Formats: sequence, C-alpha cells, structure tokens
Amino acid sequence: MEEHKQLTQRSWDKLLGNPITKLNKALIVVDAWRTLPKVEKSFGGYINSMLEEMRDYYSIYHCADNRPIMEEIDCTHDKIISSVRDPQLTLGYDKYYFMGFHIGKCVNMKAKELKQRIELESMSMGIANGRINLVFNLSLPFETDQSIDVHHDFEIVNYLRQGKFINYGEIRNDS
Repeated sequence: MEEHKQLTQRSWDKLLGNPITKLNKALIVVDAWRTLPKVEKSFGGYINSMLEEMRDYYSIYHCADNRPIMEEIDCTHDKIISSVRDPQLTLGYDKYYFMGFHIGKCVNMKAKELKQRIELESMSMGIANGRINLVFNLSLPFETDQSIDVHHDFEIVNYLRQGKFINYGEIRNDS
C-alpha cells in the first residue's frame, strides 16, 4: 500500500511540475534494431509509448550492439550503450529490468552477461540474484520460437503502469 501512495504522489508531482526523483532502478531495452521486420517495429511503437511514462521512474538504457535503433523508439532522453559491459551502465542500481527483442534469446543473454559482470566486478557470486528481471509484456519472442526458454536466475515480471511491476502470473485485484 505504501508503494501505491508513493507512486500516486509521483503522479501528482508530475502533473504539478514538481521535481521527480527517479527510483534506483534501470531499464534496458535490448536489440531494438532499425532492421527488424515491420511487425516487430510496430511493437517498438508500443514500447516507445510505455517508455514515455517509464522515464519518470527509471534510468533507461538502449543496448543495440552498435547497430542503429529503430525510429519507432525515441531514445533522445536515454543512454545508448554498446553492451551491458559498457561503463555507462553503472552497477549501483537496486534492480535491472530487461525488455525488448527477443525474450528467450538476446534479452536473456544480455541479462546473463550483466549478472556475470556484477558478480565479477564485485567479486561475490550470487550478489546479482534477485536484482535482474525480464519484462515479459514488453518483450517479443523470436518469430520462429515455439516456446520461450526463460532463465531461472531471473524473475519474469510484467509492467503495469505508474512504475509498477508484478511477478508474471500474479493476479491483481484492485477492487
């Protein structure tokens, strides 16, 4: 309940033009390449509409392996990194949320790379556990995948609105 009050206050602060402090959480958009097929670019438009709100809460990074990012996603206010090993992506966040193209493949691979980087640089195995999440409803599977191989080291979450995530499969009752 306290988190809901905080997020509601953040909404009022935004409407009133008050300064908003971002949460200590990072969102990484994976492989939103300009060369993706048209149907995936349409999903990029959806991601962009969600990022507009998410920028108020999270530090946004785009990781596209030095490839051009699709025009459907406006990243002028965000950081563009070549990989999750890029020093611009700091390791001090409480949580990291990975989303984009394609869950079960590149999204998972980049999450694993960040986990390895965190553990290597901190010299502590397991320190990344619980800090890295995959955002299911803001990711697409690869077009030929029959099923999605999710890595059990990461929680699968869905993004709702106003900076909220819930665990994948969790049923909400707001009434």
